[in-house]
Amino acid sequence: MNSEFASFWKLYPRKREKKDAEKAWNSLMKRGVKSDSILSTLQDRVRTDWKRWQPEFIPYPASFL
Repeated sequence: MNSEFASFWKLYPRKREKKDAEKAWNSLMKRGVKSDSILSTLQDRVRTDWKRWQPEFIPYPASFL
């Protein structure tokens, strides 16, 4: 597991299906998506939208990616 994905996983509020999330992450990295962009978007979601949501309504990490 790389350190950028580890940062994503640590920050993500709903920890489910880690292998699927890591596979989705690696796919995005191969397509040239910047990890900083993903982490920034995630931080915004955690601070705003998801703060008001019940945990069961937060998407699984692989779906978010």
